[in-house]
Amino acid sequence: NYTLTTTSLSGCQYTSIIKINVDTPATPLLSSYTSIIQGQSKTLYSYVTGSAYLWSTGETTSSITVTPSQTSSYILTVTFPGGCTSTDTTIVYVDSLPTISGPDTVCANTTFTLTATGGGAYRWSPGQETTSSVTRTITSSGNYTIYVYVTTPHGSYKTLTKVVYIKPMPFTSISNSITICKEDSARIILNPGSGTTFQWSNIVTGK
Repeated sequence: NYTLTTTSLSGCQYTSIIKINVDTPATPLLSSYTSIIQGQSKTLYSYVTGSAYLWSTGETTSSITVTPSQTSSYILTVTFPGGCTSTDTTIVYVDSLPTISGPDTVCANTTFTLTATGGGAYRWSPGQETTSSVTRTITSSGNYTIYVYVTTPHGSYKTLTKVVYIKPMPFTSISNSITICKEDSARIILNPGSGTTFQWSNIVTGK
């Protein structure tokens, strides 16, 4: 408060008071950065309450939703009731979409590799490995489902799922061992079971 006292020539005095409000613009207005995965949206909020808002996008609300295709900066100017303004900038990092690759179908008891890309950190389940690639050897047939939890370089998260169909191993059997004399012949009987193509040790194919 400021006081002004005025004295006239006749000695009379008049006192007036003026009050000056000082706005102290708040900072920061925004987080310094945030991140999304390509194709996602992000809502940006003002940390403070003002009488007016102006974003670099032209919007005039206290929050905006953005879907940048590449890493972008956004500027917010807030006007406070006293007329003062404050400006702040945030960066939205756009990380590439993580992927998982590997075979869709393998035979039981076959070792295969699955690889995740696009992350800064990985965690597989089941297994709990933290490498970008893992190997598996599954003995039972059916669908094998594996998950990888990916953290992108700027801190976004994505869960990837891969289903690998494990084909059953064919079952076949042949007759028990037999003993023959030299230059005699013998007949070996094959029970084909679930097999469809057969290869003998002498490369003769058939049943």
